[in-house]
Order: sequence, then C-alpha cells, then structure tokens
Amino acid sequence: MITDHIKKAELKPENVAMSLRKAIRGKGAGQQGAQGSAQGAGRGPGLEQALMDHVRVDAVDGGVRIQITDREGSPMFQLGSAEPTEKCREILAAVAEVIRDQDARIAVEGHTDAAPFRGDQITNWELSTNRASAARRMLEASGLDPARVARVVGYADTDLLVKENPKDPQNRRISVILLQPRDGAAALAELKKEVQGPVQPHIPAPAPEPSGQSQAAQQPSQALQAPPAPAPVSELRDKEQSARQALQEKKAAMKKKKRDVMGLWD
Repeated sequence: MITDHIKKAELKPENVAMSLRKAIRGKGAGQQGAQGSAQGAGRGPGLEQALMDHVRVDAVDGGVRIQITDREGSPMFQLGSAEPTEKCREILAAVAEVIRDQDARIAVEGHTDAAPFRGDQITNWELSTNRASAARRMLEASGLDPARVARVVGYADTDLLVKENPKDPQNRRISVILLQPRDGAAALAELKKEVQGPVQPHIPAPAPEPSGQSQAAQQPSQALQAPPAPAPVSELRDKEQSARQALQEKKAAMKKKKRDVMGLWD
C-alpha cells in the first residue's frame, strides 16, 4: 500500500510528497498496462509533471498542507466556476489515494487571486468556497471517508500565496490539510485554561512537623521574644525614694564644695 510508510507519528511533508509521487507513478503504470498505447504511456509522465508544476507540500501549524495551485495557462478550474479540469481531477484522485488511509482529519480550503470576480451574483468569497466544496466531493468520490472532513472553507483573496503579486495565478489554489492528531492531555489542559483562565503559580505549603517537637521548638522562641514582666509597685517606690535621697545628698555636697571654693578667695 502506498501509504504504509506514513505512520501516525510520521506525518511529515517529505513523507506525504513521496507518497504522492508513488501514487502518480502507479496511475501512469496502470494506465499504460491497461491501454497498451502511446497515450497510456504518456499519461504517467504528464501527470507526474503536473504534480511538480501544480502541487507543493509543506508543514503548517497543526499539520501538513497539500496545495494545488493554478499556473499560467494551466488552471485547475474552469474560468469563473467551480468546475474542475481533468488535470485537477487526476491530481485530487492521487491526493485521495495518499490520505484516505490516514487517521488524520482533513481540512479543505479554497483561495482566489485578488482579481475581482466578473459577475453581479457571485464574489471571490463564493467562488473560493464553491471550489473547496468541489474539491471535497472529488476527494470523497476517490475514497476519502466523509467523516474525516473537519472543515471546508473559502478565503477569497485574504491569504495570498504570492503576496508580492496579488494577481499571480498561483494564488488561485486548493489547500488540503492533514490535521496532526493532538495529544489528549495537552488538549484537555488547553481547554481548562480557556475555561478557568490563567493558572496561578502553586506555592507548596511547609511540611508539618511532629506535634511534640513542634511545641517544644516553639516555646523557647516565644520565651525569648516575650517582654519582661513589670516590677511590683513597692519595689518601684523604694527605687524612687533611694534616687531622691541620693539627689539631695549630691546637692548638699555641691553646696559645701562651693562654699569651700569661695572661701579661698576671701
């Protein structure tokens, strides 16, 4: 099977591109064997060249994207309509062969260039959406399980591939995105974040100590920090009386010393 080497954990652009090449070559070989003509022999290389000209595979946020673009003189849809060309059908059939046995869900997007649509009843919004829906139908007709389609949307010219030239034909394109399966725990965490708001940092509580050691350790600390007990009133009175007596004795001594000093000058 062409997609055997693309495992769920290996959803990478290079693997998808390799599978597309194998699918295209297989179609060419099958047509050559069935028809046995130069026409059958020529379709394989022609389709492989179309793959190189019109298809690009790259990684995007959340998955792998297969883009099928127009080229100058080689459109994927009829002018101004959602009717695919035969080349577009062949490329989408090859894409379906690669992605139909995968587990990834699928998103299909339609894009236009910036040239205004010529008509009064439809705009580039409708055109891009209609082409995305047509691409979805072709993928399902080639074996893609409809239940795997996650969304089908048209972007008009709001997401240009060639931004420096808004009218470049490559801006007209179909994008088939293989959505990378998300980790269940990560998805749940993100959902909780959206519902509950930002998560507050967790500050662990201090580890509890044994009850006996805790009380014994706290008592010395409290004894050191406690203010001294007030002295009894009688003790305060004795100290005050002693201080007054000492002050009187000091004053008497000063007077006597003053008289003695003055007596020296008599």
